[in-house]
Amino acid sequence: MNVPLALTRGAYIVRRRAVQTAFIRHVSTFKYEATEKSPRLRLPTDSPESSRDRTKSHLQRMPTSSLIRNLMLGVLFTSPSLIRYALPLLNRVANSQSLLLSSERNGLVRFLVKRLIYDHFCAGANRREITKTRQVIKGMGFSGIILCYGREVQVNKDSGLWTTGQEHNLAKEVKQWKDGNFETLDMMEKGDFLGVKNIADENLSSRYTGAGTQVTEALIQNAEPPPEYLEAMHAICDRAKSKHCRLWIDAEQQVLQTAIDRWTVDLMRRYNRDGQVVVYNTIQAYLKASRAKLEHQLGLAGREGWNLAVKLVRGAYIGNDQRDRIHDTKSDTDNSYNSIVRDILQGTNLGFPQDKFPP
Repeated sequence: MNVPLALTRGAYIVRRRAVQTAFIRHVSTFKYEATEKSPRLRLPTDSPESSRDRTKSHLQRMPTSSLIRNLMLGVLFTSPSLIRYALPLLNRVANSQSLLLSSERNGLVRFLVKRLIYDHFCAGANRREITKTRQVIKGMGFSGIILCYGREVQVNKDSGLWTTGQEHNLAKEVKQWKDGNFETLDMMEKGDFLGVKNIADENLSSRYTGAGTQVTEALIQNAEPPPEYLEAMHAICDRAKSKHCRLWIDAEQQVLQTAIDRWTVDLMRRYNRDGQVVVYNTIQAYLKASRAKLEHQLGLAGREGWNLAVKLVRGAYIGNDQRDRIHDTKSDTDNSYNSIVRDILQGTNLGFPQDKFPP
């Protein structure tokens, strides 16, 4: 039995306007293998390191500048008194047109924002910066990375749409999105992940699709994907498969999630076959229905003969999602997350006898 499971750690911010960027994360991937005697967990292979590097702790491997920046932002984001003033200031800087505060017009402001905020959350704004970031992460001993192409469509809570660009032409938006993902794939190596990222803030900003407003409308309406989008998504999956990379589709708020799950299952039906896994779906453990969703998708995979691949997260939208669908306490969410990890790795308690657990 071989059930790919990805557990991630990291953070993202939404970049402003239509600046193209890439986000990066570390990844741990696990595969559960059962033998006749006992199950065992196969851990990912570490990237090549010298014996000297292997004796270093993780903090010793981290660049000093990154460690200091982590500490500074950690203090900022965990202090209610500081964050109360910092967020309005950052929002003002992000949208200001004044010479004093605009990061586009003031070189000093741009430098500070780039070094303190952007570089913490983003891999880079061009190939050179992204290559440098991936080399640093690989040098820390991580076996793989995830690159996410940054382009967004925003959705407000009333399901009204607005975009970062000026064009609402479906073919043009999808082509820009596909080309951006192709460029991102060109910077990836075997075993890396491409993140097809949905990200949300209090205004419900979605990026399943930087593929455009019409694709986002189709998600909201739980409709079929537009043909232009489907063709582009297949091209992206084919390119990832040819490079021996994988991709995952991130979860979103519930107004979008039903369609996201349906579209992603269709991709897994096509690409996760014959022992190969290309597409991962995301399950949010803070949702009360997370285990039922996993069992349902495992059942589909078993009956139809394809491989389910799961990216498991706790969840990130408690402030702007349907609260009654989310576990009541953090402890309940932790128990949900931990029990799902355990049961996937052991092949138990998911509605199947262990010897009949779907591949």
